[in-house]
Amino acid sequence: PLLDRRVRCALAYATDEQSLIDAIGAGVGQIASGPFSPTQVGYLEETEYPIVQDMAEAQRLIAEYKAEHPGPLTIALATTQDNTSRTTAEFQQQWWEEAGFDEVTLDQIDQGNYIVTALLGNFQVFQWRNHGGFDLDQQYQWWHSSSAPEVGSLALNFGRIRDTRLDALLEENRASDDPVRKQEIAEEVNHLFATECYNIWGAYTTWGIAYKENVHGPTVFRLPDGKEAVFGAGMAGTFYPMTIWIDQ
Repeated sequence: PLLDRRVRCALAYATDEQSLIDAIGAGVGQIASGPFSPTQVGYLEETEYPIVQDMAEAQRLIAEYKAEHPGPLTIALATTQDNTSRTTAEFQQQWWEEAGFDEVTLDQIDQGNYIVTALLGNFQVFQWRNHGGFDLDQQYQWWHSSSAPEVGSLALNFGRIRDTRLDALLEENRASDDPVRKQEIAEEVNHLFATECYNIWGAYTTWGIAYKENVHGPTVFRLPDGKEAVFGAGMAGTFYPMTIWIDQ
């Protein structure tokens, strides 16, 4: 089951994402304020999500929760075994304990078993990269309650989010062909994630494809009607080799 909303939001307020960008990404990266990057439908420059660390608010929320639930407050953070993920987790561990958690344990899991851990829901908090795409409907299976069976069963809705408001928005978006309304729906979803703290957002992923000057076509995929597909559509960080040609 999901952690209490106050606990989820405390995790968000306690996290200093800019410090992670500076330490892990050499300062290259844009703080994410929601699930949609600047090129996606539903992106907003400002949401209610806390992108600047506010430790006082995090401590207030944790204190309020602990007053209603006496006893030690512990949490386990799952991560993979590479050094970058471990370093990120150690930063998070420090901040969350400062916020008021009595203990934050780090569970390093090998990559082969990590996806199984996510699918079965055998975690409290875990690191993940996801939610590419250009239309809200591409997130349906990740967020709709129909994809959220009980922990122990395979689920694409890893966090077991069950929110009737979110379900209704996803369903309306799937049924709509009005681009204006679809934009509004996606923005409503963005605000919902900001206020409920279902996810603790990190930074938008930056992808690049390196190629020599005599190589042409890795960024172009021409559709049957002559139009070019949006670069990056499909699997992130990949390109279509059948479009490539080189100068001899």
